[in-house]
Amino acid sequence: MPLLIERTDPVVHLEFGHGKANEIGRSELVELEHLIDELERSDARLLVSFSRKRTSRGTPIFVAGANVAERADWSTDEVRQHVQWQRRVLARLRHIPQFHVALVSGAALGWGLEFLIACDSRIATPEATFALPETGLGIVPGAGGTSELQSLIGLPQALRLGALGETIDAAEALRIGLVQEVVCDLEQAMLRVDRIRDRLLANSPTAVAAFKDACLRSPGLSYADRSALEARAYELCLDSGEAQLGREHFEDLRKGIAVPWQPRVRPRW
Repeated sequence: MPLLIERTDPVVHLEFGHGKANEIGRSELVELEHLIDELERSDARLLVSFSRKRTSRGTPIFVAGANVAERADWSTDEVRQHVQWQRRVLARLRHIPQFHVALVSGAALGWGLEFLIACDSRIATPEATFALPETGLGIVPGAGGTSELQSLIGLPQALRLGALGETIDAAEALRIGLVQEVVCDLEQAMLRVDRIRDRLLANSPTAVAAFKDACLRSPGLSYADRSALEARAYELCLDSGEAQLGREHFEDLRKGIAVPWQPRVRPRW
């Protein structure tokens, strides 16, 4: 199977480890769609995406872009439909109810960088590099890099990466906000994931999912509509009983005792 998926409740690990450089083609998109279908129904709390891949020359790879080779004999319409599919898949991934962390220890190019836009947190090692080389190939990033990257790093930095095609390292990615942390190696990144997992388990899964969903839906809306989203998210916590659990176990929370949160109730708006 192109994608390596390990489920260890409450964490799902997604490892890229296929092909020469983890290129993403049809078969990988099918598997990613199946994973999203599963996650949308799952009580898992955390998705961790990473790669240990190295090329034959030892170059570390996260995802080195889309599988352009498989498109060699495609018609223009076939390419158009495929890129639309890529865009839909990553848009769905962005809205899964789980917290999604990417560990980047290698090259995240093109689709690989666009994948990172669909994550909630990005942790890099010094071996990580980032680039959008598409304009040098006569196209634009078509799976979120053109439409969504600026929301993460601002318009000037998005133009720098997309129009100039510059490659940046982990330190620069941290400076511009493309990643949130830089750690020394993948092992340390996994230890950081353990701490993130523990923090998530201390929190209500319904509240986390409602907060994420409202945050993702808010950009571009009026103040009134953003406030309405916030109100619905809060009311979901009330109606699901999670708010009452939090009140009843407030002293336990202060002592570090786990609250018996209920299974996630997903927002339905």
